Amino acid sequence: MEVIKTTNFAAYLYTPEEMDSANITDKNQKILFLEKIIKTVGVQLNTLVEAKPARITAGLDAQDTNNFLQLLAGAARHSPDSRRAVRVVLGQEDDDAGAGGQQQQQQQSVVAEEKNRVNPNSTSRQVCRWRIQEPTVYVTVQECV
Repeated sequence: MEVIKTTNFAAYLYTPEEMDSANITDKNQKILFLEKIIKTVGVQLNTLVEAKPARITAGLDAQDTNNFLQLLAGAARHSPDSRRAVRVVLGQEDDDAGAGGQQQQQQQSVVAEEKNRVNPNSTSRQVCRWRIQEPTVYVTVQECV
C-alpha cells in the first residue's frame, strides 16, 4: 500500500475497500490482493513473476517473494505510469505488444534473476533478460530480443 501511495504505481488497481488493510482479513482475500499486484508488475515489466500468492501467504518461497518485491520496487521507481498494466489486470484492456513495446523501450529498467522470461499473457514473443543486483534493489534490463 505504501508503494502505491508514495509512487502512484498501480494506482486504481484496488478498490477503496481493498486499500484498507483492515478489510483484507481472510486468506483468500489476501491471495486475491497479491494476485492483482503480481500480475500488474508482470504486465508492466513484460515478464513472468514467479512468486505465488498462496505460497507468499503461507510464508514459503522467500526467494521468489524477495524477487517479486524487488521487481515491484524497480517498476515503481523506474516506470510508475502503470495505467495500461492496471487496465489489463482489471480486464479493461487487452495485453498486446503495441503500447507495451514502446513503453518497454522508453523505460529500459527493471529486475529479475539472470534468466530469459516471457510474459505468458502477452501476444508478443519479446524475451527480456533481467538481473537482480543484490543487496540493493536497483533494477536493470540486460537486453530484449
